[in-house]
Amino acid sequence: MNSFFSGEPGIPFRDYGFAHTVMIIVFITVMVLIIRYRKVLRDNPREKQFRIAAGIFALLLEAGFKVWLFVYGRLTISELFSLDLCYITLLLSSAAFIAGSRKLFSILWFWWFGGFLSILFPDMGTESFSFDRFRFYHYFLVHSSFIWMNMYYLFVKQNVPTKKSAVQSLLLLILLVFFTLSMDCIFKQNFMFLCDPPFDADFIMRIYNYSHAAYSIIYFFLMAIVSILSSSTLYFSYKKTIGQP
Repeated sequence: MNSFFSGEPGIPFRDYGFAHTVMIIVFITVMVLIIRYRKVLRDNPREKQFRIAAGIFALLLEAGFKVWLFVYGRLTISELFSLDLCYITLLLSSAAFIAGSRKLFSILWFWWFGGFLSILFPDMGTESFSFDRFRFYHYFLVHSSFIWMNMYYLFVKQNVPTKKSAVQSLLLLILLVFFTLSMDCIFKQNFMFLCDPPFDADFIMRIYNYSHAAYSIIYFFLMAIVSILSSSTLYFSYKKTIGQP
């Protein structure tokens, strides 16, 4: 059991290897189940208890990660008070899931895309943990969980965003990005990867090496485009295929 919670990598993790592929399949499978059994979940008399339990589980999983960091001497101020979009979205989605807040989920409409990218392009820090380590399950489950929560509120609770809430969501995300960028510059951090690239893609590195400011601006616009496209795709899929109860 101690090896499971070890701070040192065990079995090597490989992008799109066996462990990664399994977690992607699990992620997609749960999404399909939410859509397929939306009516069953909606009409279940214990639906509220399920939501509260799921929200608490997500928060406990993140709290367990903080304890894990502390045990191995890796819990820094930036980790404890992270401004990463996925971390903020997880906390707000879990709180909204527990409280049953439709309004908060409407605000988070454009925020969940970061979890999707994190699942496709994992970044677990300098070490690569696979399925024999706690960190592996924490990483994939927390990023999957807030996407599942937002999908749940769309398909099960039928919390369809309005034009007004969509605009509010996007504007708040823009404000958060600019605030985070300023904190990155002041405290020499890299929350949301606004100062340094998350991966070594050739075109990204060319821009970064040419101008750090240009990289931050272009990366921000890429985030916005991916956010709008991914959220719009989910929205139109909902309206076209299963928009009815």
